[in-house]
Amino acid sequence: MILRTERTVLRPWRPSDLPAFEKLCADPRAMRYFPRTLPPEMADALARRLIDDMERNGFGAWALEIPGVADFAGFVGLGIPTFRSEWREILWRLDPAHWHHGYATEAAEKVLEAAFETFDFHEVVAFTSYWNVPSIRLMRRLGMKRDWAGDFNHPALPVTHPLARHCLFRMSRRRWSSQFDDF
Repeated sequence: MILRTERTVLRPWRPSDLPAFEKLCADPRAMRYFPRTLPPEMADALARRLIDDMERNGFGAWALEIPGVADFAGFVGLGIPTFRSEWREILWRLDPAHWHHGYATEAAEKVLEAAFETFDFHEVVAFTSYWNVPSIRLMRRLGMKRDWAGDFNHPALPVTHPLARHCLFRMSRRRWSSQFDDF
């Protein structure tokens, strides 16, 4: 499945995406709100998992292409967190060279549309470290609402880790579709 917006293409991964993905995962700016940067072999394993998830589920993290700008600018997509299999999450990671141009918002809006209209999800969540203000802003731009009671410590991190505490945002199908009621 390929998803298109005015300026972006969300598409299946290609082997040629891997070097750019390795670079992205090694960039301290892009990985600031993750426990660490990833060496090439870990980035490749993550890419393989993302590709396998897409093949298995029919949805996943699409490669983000910006025609005329970047063949691979990162990814935006849908996932199932390993620690909460009932959740369907929206996720993204972009090369810092493409931050602040609205690409993440544009692509994430298209992914939410697919989540509710194509995949018939009832709800999509997003979560991040309390410190990740850029992603929190994106969640709000998407119309997601903070679930204050749902904040949690990420199970992959020690409770004492500075990135352990995560905030949870939610978007229901009803809330998503109500955004278009006035049109």
